[in-house]
Amino acid sequence: MILTNVFSHITSPTQTLECIRRILVPGGVAVLHTSEVGPGALPHHQFNWNLGDHLYFLGEHTMEHYAKKLDYDLVHRERKWQPKLTFSRERFKVKGRSGLRNVLKAACLYTPGVFPVLRWYMTSHRHADNPLYASGLVLQKSGG
Repeated sequence: MILTNVFSHITSPTQTLECIRRILVPGGVAVLHTSEVGPGALPHHQFNWNLGDHLYFLGEHTMEHYAKKLDYDLVHRERKWQPKLTFSRERFKVKGRSGLRNVLKAACLYTPGVFPVLRWYMTSHRHADNPLYASGLVLQKSGG
């Protein structure tokens, strides 16, 4: 079972994970890709907190709590620091809905020296204390 960027949108995480557990064979896995938020998150850590239908954000140890409560084993977690992803060349190359933002991103990418300085400043200073992560998690049904 794969859940990519849906965990924060479900109305009942406990019931959803219970349902998934029921349909998994012993040793079966659920793979989740979602955000994890550490302590001290502030508005400047995320560009747009007005996320509408986002209902839940995982804390640093929330998935361990779910795993223990629902009889899963958390067999893998890979966290990527959100500012490194946000200020990556790959992310800047992706065109969005704002023409102005697309022009600014292209100018940063293709003006010599601008992107490395921007990335350094944002990851070392502006977002150095940012506790947001993009996480890949693998839950395995116990008993397998």
